[in-house]
Amino acid sequence: MNLELRHYRLFATVARTQSFSAAARALGMSQPAVSRGVAVIERRLGTQLVERTTRSFTLTRAGTTLQAEARHVLDAAEAAEAATIRAGSRQALVVGVKADSAGDFLHLLLEEYRDPSHDPGVEFDFRETHELADAVRRGACDACLVAWPLADPGLASVELWSEPRVALIADTHPLASAARLRIDDFLHEPVANWPGLPDELDRYYQGRDTLPVDAGAAVGPAVHGLAETLRLVELGRAITFLPLSVAERFSRPHLVLRTVSGLSGSRMFLAWRDHGVTSELERFIGACRRLAADRSGRG
Repeated sequence: MNLELRHYRLFATVARTQSFSAAARALGMSQPAVSRGVAVIERRLGTQLVERTTRSFTLTRAGTTLQAEARHVLDAAEAAEAATIRAGSRQALVVGVKADSAGDFLHLLLEEYRDPSHDPGVEFDFRETHELADAVRRGACDACLVAWPLADPGLASVELWSEPRVALIADTHPLASAARLRIDDFLHEPVANWPGLPDELDRYYQGRDTLPVDAGAAVGPAVHGLAETLRLVELGRAITFLPLSVAERFSRPHLVLRTVSGLSGSRMFLAWRDHGVTSELERFIGACRRLAADRSGRG
C-alpha cells in the first residue's frame, strides 16, 4: 500500500525532532498514536525506519532516506497548493529576490513589463526574502534570483550573468590607499559576517573561498542587512565584498571601491522548480535570459 501525505508528515516530524514525545506535541497527537503511526509506515514499506530504546533514538539507513524523501514530498504538496491557488485567482508569477541584489536587472524587468506592447499573458511580482530556495521549493515563489549556484535536486537554474566583486573600505582605512590589493591582505581585517550561512557561502561572502581552508582569518562583526553593513564600513568597523554593480549602486562619499586580486566574482542565477513549468513561467525565463544577455552586452 502506498503512503499517504499524513504518513510523510508524521515521519518527517518524528525524524526532525528525534523523539516520539516531541513529535506528538508538534502534531497535536498522543505519543502512542505517533508510535503506532511509525509502525504502520514500517509495515507498509516492509523495513525498519527507527532503532529505538528507552534511552536512544536512531534512524536506520532506510529511515534517513525516507526523511529526505518526505521533505521533497511535503514541499511538492505545499508548492502544488500554492501554485493552484495563484492560478485560480489569476495572480501574477511571484519572483523571490533579496532587497539588496540585482537592482539594475529588476528595473529592466519592470520596464519590460510596463511596455504596452509586451505580451499581457506574462505578469509578475517581487517578493523580498532571504530564504530564496526554500520559498521556491514550497511554492511561495515561482522563481528566484539568487547570487550563488543552488545544489538542489528539486530546482532547475540558469546562469544569467557574472561580474567582478570589489572590496568596500572606509576612505580612512590604510588599505584604501594601497597601490595594489590581494585577497590575503584581508585575512586580519574585520570582514562583515552574515550569521547562519552554510560554511561554503560564509567563506564566499567573507572572500575566503579562494584561500586554503585552514587559512586563519579575523572574525568581523555580525550583520543582518546591507544598510547595517555599509554603516559599519563607513565607521571603519568592517569591510565587505560586493558585486561591482551593487557596490556602485550603493556608493557613498566616505566609501572606497577597490579591485582585489584573487577575489572570486559574483554569478547571478534564475532558479525554479524543475517540474510543472507553466507557459507563463517559460516566457518569464525567456525574458530574463534575453534581458540578461542585453545587460551583459552593454556592460
